[in-house]
Amino acid sequence: KKELKLGGKEITAKTGETEADRYQHLADLADAGYNPVIAVGFAYAPSVTKAAKKYKDVDFAIVDSVVDLDNVTSLVFNEHEASYLAGVAAAL
Repeated sequence: KKELKLGGKEITAKTGETEADRYQHLADLADAGYNPVIAVGFAYAPSVTKAAKKYKDVDFAIVDSVVDLDNVTSLVFNEHEASYLAGVAAAL
């Protein structure tokens, strides 16, 4: 971030977080003017859905899950393709 002169804020999830905790993290970032707000992990899907509906002018992204809203980008991976490539590499 420093090399690219990008701002941002990173919030680390803690063991035992509730759905309300996850939503509050997203709401705090949106209220502080961060845009986009990126959540990592499928556990954040309900929180991203709720936050995106409330903060329609904020762009959200979620990694490893799908949320079908106009202001949410879902970033998912085809794990089976990576497994196939690992198998091919192992066979060589």
